[in-house]
Amino acid sequence: MTLQKMGFFITTIWLTACSIISAPSPNYNGAITAEIKTPAPSPSPSPDIAATERLTPQPPPTINFENKEINCSVYIETRWGAGDGDGDEDGVSHTIAFDETGNMFIADRPNRQILRYPKGIKIPEEIKINDSYTLPYGSVTFPWFGMDVSESKIYFMFLARSGNRTVQKVAILSLQGLEESVIDLEPYYPLDSHLGPSLMVDRYGGVYVFITPVGIVHYSSQLQPEFIHLGVSFPYEELIVGWDRILYSYDNSSDRLTNWGPSNRPSIIHGESFSNIRGIKASSSHTRSLSLRFEGVDDQGHFYFSSYWWKDSPLLLRVNPSTMEGEIGEVQNPWMKQNIQFALSPDGALYGLTHDWDDSSIQPKIVRCSFE
Repeated sequence: MTLQKMGFFITTIWLTACSIISAPSPNYNGAITAEIKTPAPSPSPSPDIAATERLTPQPPPTINFENKEINCSVYIETRWGAGDGDGDEDGVSHTIAFDETGNMFIADRPNRQILRYPKGIKIPEEIKINDSYTLPYGSVTFPWFGMDVSESKIYFMFLARSGNRTVQKVAILSLQGLEESVIDLEPYYPLDSHLGPSLMVDRYGGVYVFITPVGIVHYSSQLQPEFIHLGVSFPYEELIVGWDRILYSYDNSSDRLTNWGPSNRPSIIHGESFSNIRGIKASSSHTRSLSLRFEGVDDQGHFYFSSYWWKDSPLLLRVNPSTMEGEIGEVQNPWMKQNIQFALSPDGALYGLTHDWDDSSIQPKIVRCSFE
């Protein structure tokens, strides 16, 4: 990573984590058509779940894994980042998300747009994002971040000025890029979402906002907030809403996958899980000493994981919880030898973005991997 990009990320973390800027307020044209003010947070009394799990002994292997050939191919080879993206022209700022019908969305922040690929179509529709969702500060412009999509709505976070504070907000847009509402996160200041995931739709019309490392806020379909305290040890980056509309979490230290129930009113609010599966990582000699990344749950209820070792090709795992049978395979393609963030589509295909961190002239690729 170049020094310019490194400096950009350090500055971004400093602004969003601390949310304090001593310089005069920049000229921010924050045109907002509808703003929803949230009341002061009223946390639900939940225990530090992850810390409790760590007291549990390592579980024995419980899943029978079969070696499987992983089929990967280049789905789209494209070019982006030609805009004035403030040092992000290498594609690192691009996020992949899917909606319930399998349409793919790519956040092209340097060009201030979202690319929508209808299912099975490789020519994108461009959804332009207004400049009011970027925050200029000196010679740097901070873009919007953390995109997710559900029920014909686009969600992302952005920074704004409020007096002498830099605060976070959530924009909710139509597929035409028109603003429908804004959630103001200033009631949670100085806490904010700056590590790992930032927001996640619940597939019922609501959305979760991560206030790491303290907890999450669930906004219902009517955008009523509920703060859920989870503690500093909770695996926030492994908290996922599956395509079956269930909320799950995976903890690497206890090798435990937890089902928290329906994602619009999960039992995590009360700290009581519906069910648990132990020993996923311990069940395979390939992954026993590695960390797993929980990629999600398809519309058939199968669990997907990935695992990486430095400069090795990624391993992909699929688990059927009803039979406790699993499949594991290595991605052999040479262009996959990097730490790729996959996005799981409803039908169980995994899509990842490959790009060169330091050379924007190399065309990025969207790669599709499947167990079928």
